[in-house]
This record gives sequence, structure tokens and C-alpha cells, in this order.
Amino acid sequence: MRAHLARKLRIGRAQVLITDGVFSMDGDIAPAGKTLRHRGKYNCIMMIDDAHSSGVLGKNGRGTVDHAGVHGRVHIQVGTLTKRLA
Repeated sequence: MRAHLARKLRIGRAQVLITDGVFSMDGDIAPAGKTLRHRGKYNCIMMIDDAHSSGVLGKNGRGTVDHAGVHGRVHIQVGTLTKRLA
């Protein structure tokens, strides 16, 4: 996957790197720290979709960003209130 991601990010335009915080099928947690290395290397905007981790991961359910300790390094964190908090 890393080689595929690197090829996509080399294009050189402003890009947004989007990942799920928790992948719903298996419950795997995204490697936010490793993914952020690509953000810095290719100067792209980073977004984490925390639909499946809001209310579950991190202090008081604050999601993947809190769980991974990457506050201030992720540009956009989104979540819905339809999964855990519903």
C-alpha cells in the first residue's frame, strides 16, 4: 500500500490524504503516525474519518487523533453521530 500511496501523492498538485480512523469490517485502527509521514513528505492535507472511532477511541471517546496523540498534525477530523453515539 505504501508504494501505491506514494505514487498517487507524487503528482504534485494540492491533495487531500483521507483515511478511516477505524476500518469497520475488521476493526483495524489506522496507523495515523505512519500516515502522517506521507502528509509531511508530500505536503498534502490530512483528513481522518472517525465515524467508527468517535465515542470509542481516545480520551473520553475523542477518536483516532486523540488515540494516536497526533493533535495539531491532522487538518480535518470528521465523524458522524450515527455510529457509536446514536
